[in-house]
Amino acid sequence: IAQANSIAADLRFNTIKAQNYIKWANLLGLDAIVFPELFLCGNPLGDALIKFPVIVQECRKWLEVLAKLSKETKIIIGFIEENKNDTLYYNSAAILQNGKIEKIIRKTVLSNSQEAHDSRYLKPFSKENTIRNTIIGNKTVNITIGDEVLDTDITADYAINISASVSRTNKEFTKNQQLSKIAKKYKTPLIYVNHVGSSDCLS
Repeated sequence: IAQANSIAADLRFNTIKAQNYIKWANLLGLDAIVFPELFLCGNPLGDALIKFPVIVQECRKWLEVLAKLSKETKIIIGFIEENKNDTLYYNSAAILQNGKIEKIIRKTVLSNSQEAHDSRYLKPFSKENTIRNTIIGNKTVNITIGDEVLDTDITADYAINISASVSRTNKEFTKNQQLSKIAKKYKTPLIYVNHVGSSDCLS
């Protein structure tokens, strides 16, 4: 689990940070390494996405750089993705392996938290067209992004939820209770990978 903090809009810095983790994962021969939601572009981006859409184009470029580093170790990393049919973007998770982008899973439920303004620049993807499962080692794994884990049926050996949730008083306790309830409901382990660090531009 690469439970690390990235810098909003500093894609080069975030890529270098991810590269260091990936190199260690490859060296150790791990089955997979998992980064938080929106790790590659950083979070929160806010109106920067509206003012500087080049961030989205750069995100894809740096994602392909990371893909070339991938070997047998599977990489799961959050990024912002261009939507060719709309001016709004997708909040996505890329699965990288063997030098290529193997799969992209797009978030279907946008955050409604007081810190996020997702609907201003993000579009939820169709639930009906979303295939969340991937294979890690010899296990089937369900991948969710952020709050959609609360509204997703898990049909896998275990689940991974990548998140970029800002912490506040009692929030982590509540989130742990919610995730524990889901793990018990589906009788499956659930791995939660969130950003760490401070979002000092938020109240």
